[in-house]
Amino acid sequence: MKFLLLLVAMLAFFSGCADDILNNDPADKELKIEILNPADNDSLGYKGERIDYTLKDISGFYFIELYVNNDFIRNYPPVNNSNPIIDFEIDSSFLGKRVDLFLIIYATNGTSYKSNTVKNILITEDKTLPSAPVDLQVVLLSSTALNLSWKDNSAYIQEYEIWRKEGVNGNFTKYLSVSGDQRNVNDDNLAPGTVYYYKVRGISRNGISDFSKVISSDGSGGSQNIPAPGNLKAEVKDFRIIILTWKDNSTNENYFKIERRRPWSAFEAIGYSGVNSESFTDSSSELTGGAEYFYRIKAISGSDSSWSNEAYIFMPPYILKPPTIISVSNPSSKSVIVKWKDNDQIWSDFVVERKTDGGNFAEAGRVEGSVLSFRDTVQPGRNYFYRVKQDDGLYSSSYSDEMGIITQIVPLKAPFNLNGYYDGINMILTWEYSSEADWFIIEKRDSTAGGSFSEIAQVEGNLRQYADNNTVCQHTYVYRLRAKDPFMVSPYSPEKAFKNWNNCP
Repeated sequence: MKFLLLLVAMLAFFSGCADDILNNDPADKELKIEILNPADNDSLGYKGERIDYTLKDISGFYFIELYVNNDFIRNYPPVNNSNPIIDFEIDSSFLGKRVDLFLIIYATNGTSYKSNTVKNILITEDKTLPSAPVDLQVVLLSSTALNLSWKDNSAYIQEYEIWRKEGVNGNFTKYLSVSGDQRNVNDDNLAPGTVYYYKVRGISRNGISDFSKVISSDGSGGSQNIPAPGNLKAEVKDFRIIILTWKDNSTNENYFKIERRRPWSAFEAIGYSGVNSESFTDSSSELTGGAEYFYRIKAISGSDSSWSNEAYIFMPPYILKPPTIISVSNPSSKSVIVKWKDNDQIWSDFVVERKTDGGNFAEAGRVEGSVLSFRDTVQPGRNYFYRVKQDDGLYSSSYSDEMGIITQIVPLKAPFNLNGYYDGINMILTWEYSSEADWFIIEKRDSTAGGSFSEIAQVEGNLRQYADNNTVCQHTYVYRLRAKDPFMVSPYSPEKAFKNWNNCP
């Protein structure tokens, strides 16, 4: 009872001092209590919206008073020795009007302090919690960076929290915070090959919104209740046939819904696929040549759904059929010959691609549509794989099946049909060769003088003729030659004899 009488006396005392405090200029005093939100020209809901403030160098106080247009509204005592939450409440007759407001704190040491005055505050209808951000999207900038963007119609957002997790089975943690006027942010801290998942929520003076839908770094999104399908890809298999493949990341789907749209239309369901499926064939008669399509896959659970990244595909106005590889042979130590069958009547070039051992396919060469073989330069003792496609400069066919070969050191054959004649100056030699060689080694001996064979020349492997200008009149010479590459030398050709018919002086 004594405490209540003391409190009433104090209230009377402080109320009697209020006019004196209001008349004091706060600029003459150190600001012990400061209103942080709202700011000048801001707005407040007439009921239940929070006023944020801070205290400085005040060890204890009895209560804080709120004044609107210099009129006392109510007081807020401490709660469990903590600063009270000041939930702004005012009569609805103030709706649509602008007011000034300030706070007064009454310290336990008998002093009181006035806050800054926040001016021109518009009184609005009661405000609810902010709504969840929407339209969360990612743009992959590189293997280690992406941009995350969203939309939000909520008012007075002070900041956004970005939460992230690694992989389908990771745990979400708060990753970044950005100011409330920001709607996109870069994440430059990605590990290549790792899929990250994001969600965003807004924070205002009224509280915290629900989280947005989840989206992954590869563009899949949806709910936290069911992991989204990932890595959706679309491939034109034939005219009006598109093959979709994806990765099933969930274990609680009931089925998958396949959706398709044109660039100007909304997604529509075109089919369904069962539990644990990871492919779908779209062979609809609605598909037309020269048209663009977008696909996404929705995983449907008992209570929610999520969706994959979007996959883009262009259906060309015609489809080139892939060639069929007939053979891959190794005719020499340094070459492979690829032969194929043309399965299409449309004239186009052929592109031959090759990979070695565990490498990736790369273009090895291009030939005109009338050519059905390709000679590739290789090294012996390696594993080569080949595939061929058609390409007319606008569209390409799919690839042929791959065909491989392990290259060998191929023995060189001996040259044949060695012939010659004396033309009055030189001994002219000719020969034939059915394989590849880098060089031909030419040897001769003077049978008239009884000499032995010795090398007289090495000529390039593309030549089939040689002129020997070092002969003696009325002497007969025996010639032979053999082929050579970096790996071996062939047997000798059959020997042939030819005579210098010049009369000796």
